[in-house]
Amino acid sequence: MAALIRGIEERTAAATGSPALRSPDALLAAHQDLTRTLLAVVHDTLGGRGGALWDDAWRLAAAIEADASGADALDAVLAHPYTRTWLVDALADLDAGRGIAEPAAERLAATVAAAAVRARLDLPVPVAYRDGGLHLPTLGTVVLGGPGEGGTAVVRATGDGFLVRPRDAAPGTEVRIAPDEPEGPHWLPVRVLRRSPAPALLLDDLDPLRACFDAPVTGRLPIEGAETWAHRIAEAWALLTDAVPDQAAEAARTLTTLTPLTTGGAAPGRHGPGALGAGPVTGARELALGLLSGFRRAKLRALGEVTDLYALDGTWEHRTPWGNDPVTFSRLLAETYERAGLGLYDPRFLTGVPEALDMIEDAAEVTVDGKQLIAAVRKEISGTRSTAGKNHGRGLSPAGRGTNVLVSDRKVTFE
Repeated sequence: MAALIRGIEERTAAATGSPALRSPDALLAAHQDLTRTLLAVVHDTLGGRGGALWDDAWRLAAAIEADASGADALDAVLAHPYTRTWLVDALADLDAGRGIAEPAAERLAATVAAAAVRARLDLPVPVAYRDGGLHLPTLGTVVLGGPGEGGTAVVRATGDGFLVRPRDAAPGTEVRIAPDEPEGPHWLPVRVLRRSPAPALLLDDLDPLRACFDAPVTGRLPIEGAETWAHRIAEAWALLTDAVPDQAAEAARTLTTLTPLTTGGAAPGRHGPGALGAGPVTGARELALGLLSGFRRAKLRALGEVTDLYALDGTWEHRTPWGNDPVTFSRLLAETYERAGLGLYDPRFLTGVPEALDMIEDAAEVTVDGKQLIAAVRKEISGTRSTAGKNHGRGLSPAGRGTNVLVSDRKVTFE
């Protein structure tokens, strides 16, 4: 009977499993859909109580969506990892009956303004600013005053950049920002790390919502600090490309943002996929392991947000092959998934992984999608020196036709 059940599972898994398990692009698309769904839920829950800035931003977003380049630009800003931070916080506040906090209400306007600037659409977008800075996600911060100063400004794209004019300001006092304008007294751009073989990554030390990691974030780095990070990432990425080319290639396609932390190694935070926080490190190997570890944890969490990898977590306790304390199924899965990825870089991390995969596959909590993930991990580590395990060699089934990512198909409509 057990053999019959396993055979049925293997033949039907591809037809019932999530495409996000098989394709990084499908995983990213699922999260884009999830972000838009969260935005739609926040807007519907507000029911017209978002305030003037929110209503103006929603109306202007409809105009941006109607333009092909504008729709792409809005998708790009919504895909910024820290969009998820404010949406989740806003929805939690609304569910608790607290109403939407001002920073969350203001963030939609900044998002719309950034999209209009990226698409070069001539739309005046009112945006709130605080402590003298107006932050446009993915682009940078316009300095309009000193600490404690705030108000509303109008952002308007032009053919050669954009203008920012505080409301009630005298004519001719607007701040004009040109494309690729270097850092100056009125403009702090989000820097981009560009050094081969590493992918281009935003070095985001400006976003007000970036403080969503276990360790504190740094302030604005000096230029030489940014250059140091570019050099460190390139050195570490060279090691990853040489040792784990498949994982390095996938990470290059999915990671978009690096946020400097004051302490610790590389780690995911409480945000959408695509960002890692990284503390100061001394060696390329240490950073390479940290980036790989952070990437594996971020990917597993991203999968868990759009698929059901397990159920009834915490109902039973498990013991890992590398520890003595009982753990939940989710922790067993997370540690195993991370160790498997690290083991491809350093085989010492593979100790106990095949046994843990057997435990996960036989656990009552694992779902069909969870079993497909385990099959993929077995395939990853096949050929390494530590691949013992009763089910070693069972690969991931080929993708089936007509499958759908397991997230709501509800799309946000700006109207």
